[in-house]
Amino acid sequence: MFVTGTDTGIGKTTVAAGLARLLSDSGYDTGVMKPFATGCGGTAGGAALGPPAKAGGGPPAAAPGDAAALSAAARTSGPPGAACPARLPAPASPYSAARIAGKRIDVPSVVGMLRVLRAKHAALVVEGTGGLLVPILRGYTVADLARDMGSPPVLVVSGNRVGSVNHALLTCAECGRRGLGPEGIVVSESAGAGEGYPLPQLREELEEFAPAPVLGCIPRLDPPGPDAAAAALLRERKMRAWLKGAFPGAV
Repeated sequence: MFVTGTDTGIGKTTVAAGLARLLSDSGYDTGVMKPFATGCGGTAGGAALGPPAKAGGGPPAAAPGDAAALSAAARTSGPPGAACPARLPAPASPYSAARIAGKRIDVPSVVGMLRVLRAKHAALVVEGTGGLLVPILRGYTVADLARDMGSPPVLVVSGNRVGSVNHALLTCAECGRRGLGPEGIVVSESAGAGEGYPLPQLREELEEFAPAPVLGCIPRLDPPGPDAAAAALLRERKMRAWLKGAFPGAV
């Protein structure tokens, strides 16, 4: 499955990690990947970054936190950074961050690695960067990457900031235009207290207006972690039903 979202910092990793833990707990050999991580500090690195376009570079950066969290949630092991083939320091789109680092992104390499993971594992959870139309190359976006993966089931994570209804509807519309579903929406409580929509109100509006079902909501977790996220998702009837249909024997 491919987990995208309405924005950055709205809970995609929490949702993706919860799903990976649910599948792992259900006996699925689960692979994970966050193909592009930006804003992770250090120096640029990863198997999907080609030779520098200009002077610069340095030793590969350590695996970023989101990819490490996904690997831990799925209980997968592998070389450091294998779950994230492109790690870039600047907090920007992969396209801009690669330009700042003087690197080029090898998209065919990323797609090849994703196809290998799909063949190797019984389930695969991929977390996109930012939103659906974040640029990776000129004329190539996160949505194009999902298509080149073979159009897997797409879930849209919506934060609960003011404006989230509009952002979720736009994301679902673009998914539909590109033949990417989506299969459903998961609402994540990402806004600070008193700064966003109450989850019940946001859920009600999305259920009324969105073309895809709201599969569940994840409140702010204390303590956070994949087990807490998995438990929140399991409480949702529509999520349980979707998982059972998409992954027989799950949950």
